[in-house]
Amino acid sequence: LAPTHAGKSTLTRSLIWDFLENTSDMLNQKVLLWLTEESVDQFKREFAKIGLPQELGRNLIIMSEQDLASKTIDQKKWFFAKVIESMMPKKIFIDNITTSEFYMDRKVDEQASYAKYLKSIAINNDIPITVIAHTGGDTKMKTGLLELNSIRGGKSIVNLAEFAYILQMFQIWDEEKSVWIKKPVIRIEKHRGQSGVKNIVFELRYNPTTVSFMEDRVMDWPSFKDAVKEQMSV
Repeated sequence: LAPTHAGKSTLTRSLIWDFLENTSDMLNQKVLLWLTEESVDQFKREFAKIGLPQELGRNLIIMSEQDLASKTIDQKKWFFAKVIESMMPKKIFIDNITTSEFYMDRKVDEQASYAKYLKSIAINNDIPITVIAHTGGDTKMKTGLLELNSIRGGKSIVNLAEFAYILQMFQIWDEEKSVWIKKPVIRIEKHRGQSGVKNIVFELRYNPTTVSFMEDRVMDWPSFKDAVKEQMSV
């Protein structure tokens, strides 16, 4: 979950890159990316900057609702289901569910139904699904501490998730350089079934050359609280 300009698409590219490079026997496994805001070509242009080896890039199958504009919503749903059935990917990424025609502007019960459908795919086929979601409205989105109930639309997708994370971009004043610097921070909000989780806040390092988050480091809670306070004063 993240607000506008926090780095959702950057995070998506980074996670896909990490998964493709570090999963064992990746040459025999497929990853499905379902886009809702970008076309396939738009995503590929940005993703190419990462420099993923060609043999691994072939395992990434990208579909976009933007490229299916002429299809009805029922046709798109059928297409989505058939792609999964025929590919049986090892991982699915949806960027972004809250701007998907299957979810956006739908009634709460329809959103809940779609969330349950995704959950059933994950459970019945043992396929982990990473869902990127957008916050709703602008209240406290840039100056306050985001919570999971800040999601746009119904809360079902959050309630059904096994793991939930919040990505937020903070602006911190650098005394030495006398400039504001951006700090992307990701926070673990839910880790169902995983006990003993000690570190829940991580600062991400952005690489402008690859247009991706290259690494993360643990951010201690006092530093995080200071970042929140400073952000709220901006």
